[in-house]
Amino acid sequence: KNTHDSKKDSIPLYSHTPSSTKILLTKPKNNFRFSMHQFDTYNLVSTLEATGFTHNQAITVMRSIHALLIGNLETAKTNFISRSNLENEIHLFRASQSELKTEIQSMRKIEASALRAETLALRKQLETLEQTLKEDLLALKNDVAIDFNDRKSSNKAEEKNMEIKIQELNNKFTIILGEIRAMLEKSKWDASKYGMCKFLIYGKKLLNIIKVSIFIIAGFALIVVSMRKTIQEEIEPIKPNQ
Repeated sequence: KNTHDSKKDSIPLYSHTPSSTKILLTKPKNNFRFSMHQFDTYNLVSTLEATGFTHNQAITVMRSIHALLIGNLETAKTNFISRSNLENEIHLFRASQSELKTEIQSMRKIEASALRAETLALRKQLETLEQTLKEDLLALKNDVAIDFNDRKSSNKAEEKNMEIKIQELNNKFTIILGEIRAMLEKSKWDASKYGMCKFLIYGKKLLNIIKVSIFIIAGFALIVVSMRKTIQEEIEPIKPNQ
């Protein structure tokens, strides 16, 4: 029989003799269940003798086959596990797999919940920050508008004051020029009268009188120029502030 039958569980292994007695071919090991196999030694020896082997040769061949069978069975028991143990291991593996799957799903749910909560908190913080930023920008805009209006009003007031000062200076300058013109006209008239009188009396001094008149006119002209420069110096520091 084929040695693959050794993989089956709970199959007794015996050896049949001509007297129909059963001989145990394997010994129990570590109190575990051991496999039994039906090995018809008599039939094998008879078949070998019928093919030309002697009785001793047939027995030797039978014992060799017996030894090979036992060795293969021991190898199979060492390298392979029983069906019940395999099913038990499969059951334990599936149970561990199911437990691991459940634990992973639970951890994923917990992580997803934590991530949602963190996302919601970040969203709330972002909304709060956005609202605060809008309020700060609005307040800054209002402050800038107020400062701009104040500066604009101040500039208008300064401009008006500057215009008033310029107008006052123009008026003063006009008055001074009028007075200077009157003085010049009076001086010319006095000089003419004085010159005509003196020309009749003091003909020789006529040239000196004319010179004196010229000097007087030049002096008044210098006074006018000096006053004009003074007025311009008072106006120039005011213009850059506009």
